[in-house]
Amino acid sequence: MGTIYAYLYATRPWSWTASIISVLVAHVLTASPGNFFNLTLLNSIFLGAAVQCLANLVNTYFDNLNKVDTKNMSGGDRALVDGKVSPGGVVVLSIAMLVLSTLLALPLITQHSNSNSNRDDFTNNDMLVLFIVGVFLALTYTASPFNLKYYAMGDVVIMTAFGPCLMQFVSYVNSGVMNEEVTLFSIPIMLVTEAILHANNTRDIKSDAKSGATTLAVLFGFDNSVRFYTFLIAGAYVSTLWLALTRHIGLLIVFLTVPQALGLVKGISENNQKKLANVDESTAQFHMPFGILMVVGTAGDKAYLE
Repeated sequence: MGTIYAYLYATRPWSWTASIISVLVAHVLTASPGNFFNLTLLNSIFLGAAVQCLANLVNTYFDNLNKVDTKNMSGGDRALVDGKVSPGGVVVLSIAMLVLSTLLALPLITQHSNSNSNRDDFTNNDMLVLFIVGVFLALTYTASPFNLKYYAMGDVVIMTAFGPCLMQFVSYVNSGVMNEEVTLFSIPIMLVTEAILHANNTRDIKSDAKSGATTLAVLFGFDNSVRFYTFLIAGAYVSTLWLALTRHIGLLIVFLTVPQALGLVKGISENNQKKLANVDESTAQFHMPFGILMVVGTAGDKAYLE
């Protein structure tokens, strides 16, 4: 069955930044002044991470089932193909993550369903809709019969699930309404999150194509995939600069991560198999400071204005 560590590894903890940062950015934008650290934030972080673990585990299971992941692949999650965990164990853990996600979401949903908060565009039930949509996207990214990843739709799925969907859910948790600023701030977050996924798919172009999985990277080819990766990173900075100039000037602190970004683009451009093996993890390691500095810059600017 494998060890506890092996199953933890199968959830890909290095990638949790995709959900955690989305929660933190949305929270800093919508939390009440002086009430940033609270149990609701902790609940939202665990909820986002649980849904992401669900998506990762389902992806591992179906990529193995459909022979997309093999022992010959150069990187990625090898826990199942190397026999460190069992298919049945991954299924059980996936179900556990689904149950955990639901248990974490229900208190947040009922909290606002029973409140008297004023609402702009959404009804009380829309938090439930956002949660269901998020879980549905996490499952259908790889799960049969949808297999959206295999039809070049995985990128849109992941950007939507861990961008506006999760971030607007957090907005609802804090304020009971949809927040336009959260949607705008989701743009750089989505682009960097997509960079993690695209880096993974760029590395796996040959193995994905051989198995019949059609990702954007397979359609683009390696050279154009590198260009698209560069576009995603550059787009994150351009959108952040626009937000800094029009919303919160403190976001300029994010540009401290530019040297790390340049190193990533240089690394993926070299088409070196050793460097490509962990290119998705390296991009996730960039995603974390990029997002944390967005939180710090926004929080500092809001504190100054208040």
